[in-house]
Amino acid sequence: MAFPCWIQICLFFSLLSYAVFCEAANSSAPVNSSFVISSSDYDSQTDLKDILTSPNSTFLLKFGNLPGQSNPHSLGIIHTTSNVLIWYTYRDNNPGRYDNLGGTSTSLRLQEDGDLVVSVELPDGTDLTIWHTSTSRSGVRRMELRDDGNLVLLNSSNGVVWQSFDNPTDTLISTQKLSVGKTLLANARNGFPSVGKTLLTMEPHRLVCYVNYVNSEPYWELIPADNNSEIAYAAIANDTISIFDKNGNKLASRGSAISGGGSDPLALQRFLLDLDGNMRLYQYDNSSAQWILRMQVIVEACALPDDCGSYGLCIPGQGCACPPSFKQLVTLNGCVPPRKLVCNSRHGNDFVKVTAASYFATELSLQTIHNLSLDDCKSVCTSNCSCLGFFYEMMADSNAKGSCLISNQMRTMSASVYGNYTEVYMYDAYVRVQGTPRSPLAIILGVCIPVAVIVFSIALWAFVRYKVKAAHSEEEEFLLGALPGLPPRYSYRELKHATQRFAHRMGGGSFGSVYEGELTDGSKIAVKRLEGLMQGKKQFHAEIATIGTVRHLNLVRLRGFCLEKDHRLLVYEHMARGSLDGILFPKDGRQGESLTWAERFTIALGIARGLAYLHEGSPECIIHCDIKPENILVDDEGIAKLSDFGLAKLMDRHVDVVETIVRGTRGYMAPEWLRGIGQITAKADVYSYGVTLLELLSGRRNYEGVSQWEYLPEWALNNVSSGEKGKVEEILDRSILEENEPAARRALMVALWCLQEDPTMRPSMSRVVRMLEGDIETSPPPPPLVPPPIGESSMSSHISHMAFDNQRITQSEVTIPFLRKAKRFLSPSPNTSVSSSVEVTSSVY
Repeated sequence: MAFPCWIQICLFFSLLSYAVFCEAANSSAPVNSSFVISSSDYDSQTDLKDILTSPNSTFLLKFGNLPGQSNPHSLGIIHTTSNVLIWYTYRDNNPGRYDNLGGTSTSLRLQEDGDLVVSVELPDGTDLTIWHTSTSRSGVRRMELRDDGNLVLLNSSNGVVWQSFDNPTDTLISTQKLSVGKTLLANARNGFPSVGKTLLTMEPHRLVCYVNYVNSEPYWELIPADNNSEIAYAAIANDTISIFDKNGNKLASRGSAISGGGSDPLALQRFLLDLDGNMRLYQYDNSSAQWILRMQVIVEACALPDDCGSYGLCIPGQGCACPPSFKQLVTLNGCVPPRKLVCNSRHGNDFVKVTAASYFATELSLQTIHNLSLDDCKSVCTSNCSCLGFFYEMMADSNAKGSCLISNQMRTMSASVYGNYTEVYMYDAYVRVQGTPRSPLAIILGVCIPVAVIVFSIALWAFVRYKVKAAHSEEEEFLLGALPGLPPRYSYRELKHATQRFAHRMGGGSFGSVYEGELTDGSKIAVKRLEGLMQGKKQFHAEIATIGTVRHLNLVRLRGFCLEKDHRLLVYEHMARGSLDGILFPKDGRQGESLTWAERFTIALGIARGLAYLHEGSPECIIHCDIKPENILVDDEGIAKLSDFGLAKLMDRHVDVVETIVRGTRGYMAPEWLRGIGQITAKADVYSYGVTLLELLSGRRNYEGVSQWEYLPEWALNNVSSGEKGKVEEILDRSILEENEPAARRALMVALWCLQEDPTMRPSMSRVVRMLEGDIETSPPPPPLVPPPIGESSMSSHISHMAFDNQRITQSEVTIPFLRKAKRFLSPSPNTSVSSSVEVTSSVY
């Protein structure tokens, strides 16, 4: 039976209205709605009710024990699929005070007067309101959870009376705005939804983060480029947190992207003021059903106010420590002074100094007084009972006056791991501590001790002579203690057990042997056991002072050390494939590994990057002085790392050259070493790198594989400068020519540029990296210099004066052509010897 057309239309719209009503029923609730959780002790984690679901099912309004919280009194919005809390109601600093009231139920009610209320029913039958929206008599008709995660209370004309977006907790969602006067409060670390110690607030002229202790101190701010601009709100924009004016114009933004790839404009994002006080932006990835970290605002290590707690000392890359004489708290984060600070005490105050320090509030909030001496700054602090310490800017002239920054709070300080002054670590911190009480006994001892010293001076002199060895050990301990950021220290017994009584020897050199071992955590290590009292001590200090304080992918990691009586051991990360020398030129009769071009290029580029960091990236310029295949280690992933810093030389950035005795390995030393003036630059390492790169490309030793009387670098330079066809191919390993001839030729040109006799013509290591990567066009180098003609007899006489007979020449790494070039820099005196002052090492590590 067919119905009339008008009846069909009415039926269709009736069904449509019913469907819309059903959908709306899940996303909204009318007034007089009530939801009750019954409980007697509120310990149950299952008391949780689903109140509303957004139309797109992305968000869910829940009531009760919310995810990650431990009380039944909260109303919150969660992201449905990830169960992440984005908004909640309960923000009390003492949430536990409502948990033991003995109530019988907790209820959520949208009352007839329009107020949304969370209350607890007490045993006497009364209701205790613990949270409400204060919207009574505002015409509220219903409550709605929208697709963007906004919980709203609407009046009869669907106007918004109250919304969760205007009352944020610790999170902003993609479309949410943080208006002027609104604040994000970080959650506490105790499992309750209570206020933490940091807050982010939108002020009229800046977006600023405060650490909210006794007196709030700002530690981060975002301000417009134009100081006259008035800010309307902050919001998420293009993977950043940005501030806008009332017309929606972006005034400034901040953020440092972490994950790669482009941002999906339709993806859900949340900006979180995290527990540690940092601000992070997450994006939900539907394919993996995970929140991906897209950006964090503060990326500098130790830049947060509570990294290491009160009086804590944060050392980048090393962790937390305490100032001298302070004790570290075991259960709580931070340090405590040796004695309680008492103002106007008759014992006075002392100051503990932390060299090259920084503080999160130095640029934003501390009271700065200019043109004060250090003593004047101490007087200002001691005269103020609230002063806990100060930061003093050191001037280049020791007699000059600097800036004094007074602090009434001493949260986490940051200390330079290198102990030197930079743009960030430009202050010395002076932490105020209570003076030591002096007892009458101390006064008596102060008089008696000098008398006793005079009486027993002769006996003490004999005792000191007997304790010379112990004194040297104490001095060495003091020097190590002065180095910040030292790696872990092991006992001799631990390393003896780890190496099975030094059973598996991996290699060695003039300073000792290297043994394979394994720590208790299962990680493999290589232990260098230094031998020889004076040289071993010297190399031990050099290694600790250089590689112990620098970090780079292409520098072998020093995992620890041992200094116990006469035992000096260095613990390195284990390199599975050993040294490059063992790979290319094995000494046990085995055939060297056939490296592909990709492997050779990775090794060459890794060595160059490591040297570039030593020369230009580390706080002090470090000249390695002994670059050769024996000191280049390769891990199981083919990554090359520099090792053996026993001959390394530190050089200040403002110094062009450094004076030192000749050091290195013959055959890899730059010609300027042989001038005898004891002055070198970082270009000496560039020359050694050129020899090593040439060996890597040719598969030949610098004194093997060519004529007995020729030196490989000189032979290669002559081949290229001759211009004869096929001469370049004669230098390079045939296998890499077949794989990637253009790149191999470019690498050869880089090696020959590094081998220039004039140090000023050699490129810096950072330029070498760019040349290898093809960022800089590499042209053929100029032809080698022609030495002045000399008679055969004079040449032989000169060589004999240098104490190199034929037997030594055939075994030495210095060949006749190399000496022919070196003779111009050496005195013809019969007493001259190239090897007389050369420090030579061939250690595996």
